[in-house]
Amino acid sequence: MTRPRCHYHNMKSGHALATTACILFFLLLLTPSHVYATNESSLYTVQTPEPSTFSGSGGKSIGPIDVVEGTLTFHIRSTTDCQVCYFGVSVYEDNNLDGVFASTETGDIYISSVWSAGYGDIQHSDLTVNHTVMGGRIKVAVDTSSRVSWDLVIEQHPQPFHAIELGVFEEGTEGYIFDATVTVIDDGGNKYTTTDNSLYGYHHYYFNSSFYGYRNYTVVVTAPDHASKTLMITPEDWTTLGFPGWPLYKKVYLRPSSNDAVIYCKVREKESKTPVKGATVTLQDPTGRGVSTTTTDEDGLCRFEGLTEGTYTLTASVKGFKEQIKQAEALSSSTVEQVIFELERSAPGVYGTVTDSELGNPVANITVELTTYGGDEILDTTKTDSKGFYTFPELKPGDYGVQVSNDIISRQPDERFYEPDGRIARLKGTEYKRIDFVLKPKGVDITAGFDVVPGSKQNVTVGNNYTVDVVVSNNGPKEAGDVELEIELVTGEEGLVELVDATPSGGSCGASGDSVKCNLGKMQKNSVKTVSLTLKTLKVGKFTLRTFGAESPVTDWEKKDWLPINNKDNVTVEVKPYRIYGKAVTPKPNLFVFLPLAGKADYLPLRDIGVNISLNDGKENHTLFTGEDGGYSLTINSSGKNNFQLIASLKSSDTVLDIRSKKGFNKSTVVLKTRRFNMTGSSSNLDLIFSPSYLYRDISMSSNQSSVLQDAGVFYYNVHAAVVFANKTLKLNFNHQLPVEVYIYEPGCGACYYGSDSHIQTKNTTADSSVWSADSPDNREYHEFGHHVNTDSKMGGENNMPTAPGTNHWGAWNSNSVDSVEEGFAEFFSLMVKGNPRYRWGGTVTNLERNFHLLLNSSTKNPIIYKNYGNQTGPDEEFNVASLLWDIVDNDKEKGDYISLGAERTWAVLNSPNITTVRSIYLAFNQTIGMADTNKTDGLSDLDALFVEHKFFYDRDRDRVWDPNETIGYADIMNLSWINSPRSDKPRIPGTAMEFRVVDESGSEVDVRLFNVSVEFDEERDGFSYYTWPDPGDNRLWVVVPMDARKVEVTPVAAGYSAEPFVQTPAEFWSAVADAQSKGIDTYTTHEFIIRENGVAAPEGFRAERINETAVRLVWNDGGSFVLVRGIDHRPAYPGDGETVFEGSGSKYMDSGLLTGVTYYYTLFRVEDDKVSKGVFARFDTEIVRPLLQTTTASKPRNAPSITESVSPSKTTLPANSEQSTGASRYPLLLLVIVAALIIWYWRKSR
Repeated sequence: MTRPRCHYHNMKSGHALATTACILFFLLLLTPSHVYATNESSLYTVQTPEPSTFSGSGGKSIGPIDVVEGTLTFHIRSTTDCQVCYFGVSVYEDNNLDGVFASTETGDIYISSVWSAGYGDIQHSDLTVNHTVMGGRIKVAVDTSSRVSWDLVIEQHPQPFHAIELGVFEEGTEGYIFDATVTVIDDGGNKYTTTDNSLYGYHHYYFNSSFYGYRNYTVVVTAPDHASKTLMITPEDWTTLGFPGWPLYKKVYLRPSSNDAVIYCKVREKESKTPVKGATVTLQDPTGRGVSTTTTDEDGLCRFEGLTEGTYTLTASVKGFKEQIKQAEALSSSTVEQVIFELERSAPGVYGTVTDSELGNPVANITVELTTYGGDEILDTTKTDSKGFYTFPELKPGDYGVQVSNDIISRQPDERFYEPDGRIARLKGTEYKRIDFVLKPKGVDITAGFDVVPGSKQNVTVGNNYTVDVVVSNNGPKEAGDVELEIELVTGEEGLVELVDATPSGGSCGASGDSVKCNLGKMQKNSVKTVSLTLKTLKVGKFTLRTFGAESPVTDWEKKDWLPINNKDNVTVEVKPYRIYGKAVTPKPNLFVFLPLAGKADYLPLRDIGVNISLNDGKENHTLFTGEDGGYSLTINSSGKNNFQLIASLKSSDTVLDIRSKKGFNKSTVVLKTRRFNMTGSSSNLDLIFSPSYLYRDISMSSNQSSVLQDAGVFYYNVHAAVVFANKTLKLNFNHQLPVEVYIYEPGCGACYYGSDSHIQTKNTTADSSVWSADSPDNREYHEFGHHVNTDSKMGGENNMPTAPGTNHWGAWNSNSVDSVEEGFAEFFSLMVKGNPRYRWGGTVTNLERNFHLLLNSSTKNPIIYKNYGNQTGPDEEFNVASLLWDIVDNDKEKGDYISLGAERTWAVLNSPNITTVRSIYLAFNQTIGMADTNKTDGLSDLDALFVEHKFFYDRDRDRVWDPNETIGYADIMNLSWINSPRSDKPRIPGTAMEFRVVDESGSEVDVRLFNVSVEFDEERDGFSYYTWPDPGDNRLWVVVPMDARKVEVTPVAAGYSAEPFVQTPAEFWSAVADAQSKGIDTYTTHEFIIRENGVAAPEGFRAERINETAVRLVWNDGGSFVLVRGIDHRPAYPGDGETVFEGSGSKYMDSGLLTGVTYYYTLFRVEDDKVSKGVFARFDTEIVRPLLQTTTASKPRNAPSITESVSPSKTTLPANSEQSTGASRYPLLLLVIVAALIIWYWRKSR
């Protein structure tokens, strides 16, 4: 099971939260419920503010100025010359509008330098600088000498500037294309071209940050031997970027050249611009060889396909026109005409259009006649096409007449009839002339129309009746005979409507099929009669009403060739569905969200949650999911529905996310249930507000259920944002143990993720599960879901999140930094979701932008970043991993940070089974970025420089400074340089105890209480070997074998003796530990050590000679190399069991400056070939000086070496305990340690 990620809250902040919650609850009781109002207008109307102009001399503070998220353009101009002057412009931001500027604790961007010039000659400067801001308010500080006069103009651009970066690859092989040409064309026609492909060695083509986001751009990419490609960058593309100013990255794939190019062409008449149908177009290749011939369609269009890219010659010809030749480029990706022919007439002719005088529409199917000049003889006829166009081309020179046929012509389906035009148009000589005709519809005295506003939309909701009056008028000039009227219903489908009533103001009506037929009788001149028509709608659709009639009785109603009543307008009615709609939202966690004046900005949309709509007391149910704005909508297309109820569930449609609660819902999905409503009018608008004060919740919901609605809603909103980011930006398709179930108000840890069954849980306290959490959303929702992204991706292995035994959140107990990468990635994922490096946790905000470098150069350690380890503090390694990864992603360029890969490309590297440790991250990016080197002066590649800035290297000399002989890409420095517990420390993990027994060659048991654990790796790495010892009266050693070590040797340490080590590999060790853990025991193995005398003779003649009360001379017989160790409260039993005061050859040593009243013990060892002899002892106090002649045997140590001291496995001379001092100084130090430990204990308990 994946180790849960636990967080704690500060007791003090918890009290503040509790107090705030009480006040809020009291206000809630007094406040009426608020219903979220729907506004169909746009929420986000961005306008560009007017530029702001300032001037002055010397330093000046400007502002505050209201700004929107985007780019500020600073036009900076100095108007004087000044020697040995300085000039700078800085921006202070207040992003959360709390009146405090540049406060990282409240989430503001810190002070940003726009431009500066150091001391020197400030001459007339005139420059423009772009600067990205998050929005809110800013203050601008102009810092300059009093002698410098200046002008400053600030322009706001709501759409931030971005860079555009393109990777050009060959389709199929995925290989980089080095010699491409990339052109970007903006919507103003401006072109930007580059052939530079040297970005990070990727052969990517980069355009600097000079493009506005949310606009259209056309990108054309060409390369030799490849088909070119044109693509569009649309406003939607910019919305995928998580942070203003981030570069937009696109991949372009070019196919090798092949016969897939195309040329589109169009042929039209030059003067009228009308298409020329049937024109012949011939294509010739660049050598002049004919390739193909085609003819244009009725729209004058043609095309040639299957071409190779290149320049071709096209010839267009048609009878009556002059031939025309043009050239065009064949392109693989073309979708528009590359060549347009405009042909001139070559002979006399006539053309034109026929239109309706009332409607202005072209009239089709009208016969046009070509006659002799006087009109006596018809020479030719033609009919107008669908566009009312006619032509008589290529006439012989002479005089002609043109007229519309005298026949009464009808045009289906509107049944409009026209009067003969009665005129003839004439043309002479060789002219090519346009002659248009306008026809008047044949009129009658009777008009009929519907009593509606012409052109208005007629709508009715399904199930309701539609009523309309038909108005029939006799406009004269005389009385009309019997007027027959037919009202025809055109539906296109059965069962749409049914007739309820048709009542005329005079006469009679009757229904017949899909029409109503009325005999209105005689109508006097200028009289009006009406027919009131009522229809019942049965289902959704459209129907049209139109009228027909005549002045005299009609015997055959099916006959359509009688003269109609002049139907003024048909009426088309749309039967619309009944609509139940609204939005699912949850209030933001702020104090005023429940007040009646709360607006849209106070709510968060709940996207993709399920909404069940129960109709007719549960007899019919529909389930749908909310959209991007939290909106839902159900259309009901038939009548017969009368009531509805809504049930909203916090579970996504893609089965990725499910929010549950122990409180109120007994670990089931959190739902909001409304009461049942009657369906009235044309629609019902009901918003679903996940809030305890929601007015329309069903009475069956308990108070506990209502109390967690907002907590669960906010949790869903934040986790879903993380899901969308991982899915859309990282392109991650989830498949591991779905859905991810989130349990709030669950007993247990503060905030945890469990990979075995993919669930997140938070503790059953307000501080952990409510909207008032001090960790939300960064260190709660985003962080814990980041663990799932790690588990559900290829990172560290498919469906797996690697962990190291005995880990904590800072990597102090193991050598491979798995735990720090695991936690650091979750924090880095939070930053990517937010789009900025400010990480919220424990009620505070930590800016992780290069935090480690900044801390090391700070005189004060930041208590947020540094955590307690025993009696010292050290940097939080997981935060530094997050900071490192953020620097790889972001677009900021700082010292040591020259890499900006963006989220998608960074994730492509991290999403690998090999990514488990800091070292693996370094190796993976080294393969990707290679030796790209921006700063040529530091001797480091860009990647090495970044890792050095974050102190990820093996610090051999422990000076916190990277040296050329120190390996880059390790996390060891975190522990070797600052804390007492290195990665090789020995946590007491269940099942890791080794039971031992030490005997001499005779088999007699020997009391040895010190052991050397030597850790060896495949590569050179010091600092992981250590001494260990059992608890008093115990014969067990607690051992940890780092998983990436080659082997570990455990050897008993006793002066004058040697022993064979117990050797283990990580595989052997962890297999035995797993077996012991499965049995519920701590001992994984039992081993007997046999020690033998090493043959090194003990020193002789060792004695102490008093010089005075505070000095002693120690002498011995010369001959060899010696180590002299001093102890205060015990006799040192081995080198390192005290303070080494002498080491080397010689026969005496004077120890002075000793304290009176203290007894000192001295042990002398001989050293030969890395072997240590038994020791001989001497003692000194203020009264007695006498030698002790006995030699040592293996004995229990009184004071073991500090475990922060590193011991080389190749040396037997152990490091001295540098913490030893005189008795007078030890006890105050011990007291200080005890007091510090109590403070730390209380602090952790309070969290």
